[in-house]
Amino acid sequence: MLYDLLREKKKDILSAWMERILNTYPADAARFMRNQGNQFANPVGSTYGRTTEIIFDALIEDRHDEKLLQALDQLLEIRAVQDFTPSQALAILFLIKPVIHNILPTVTKKTELIPEIEEMDNRIDGIALLGFDRYSLCRDKIHHIKLNEVKRSVGHFMERFGADIIVEEPKNDEVFKMAVNDKKRPKGGSDR
Repeated sequence: MLYDLLREKKKDILSAWMERILNTYPADAARFMRNQGNQFANPVGSTYGRTTEIIFDALIEDRHDEKLLQALDQLLEIRAVQDFTPSQALAILFLIKPVIHNILPTVTKKTELIPEIEEMDNRIDGIALLGFDRYSLCRDKIHHIKLNEVKRSVGHFMERFGADIIVEEPKNDEVFKMAVNDKKRPKGGSDR
């Protein structure tokens, strides 16, 4: 019964959830995302609209498939590169709970539906936990990209001064090892 009602109220739930997500942004950014419907002019708002619908459908259908994982990746990649703490980035997944409870207040207070409501809340928590895993992977990718950029920058710098730099990728949580071979330093260079 609860999931049938959620399907009926899908449009209202998604709209209210999106509004709560947009409220996590500064007023000007939220206004832009709210009012700009062009996916090319507003890729973040467009992605939020598309991915929240996929996540909602996965919640209703109780599925954790590749489509859900891709939607979480797309949603959380945006949050990972913006100025949000991890808890702020992931909080948007929990914002659907109060939305559902506010849109269906009389339904969510019926005692005979308590088991279904608890199940729904547990499904949301499960999706949020998946989101935490996906967010962590995304942050790892970002750090790896930044690390590679530093390695390239340092390598170019060292090459310019005639030094070789050897950087080994970490294996089994080893610390990065850097060895500088200064034997190729240009003659007449300073020993400092």
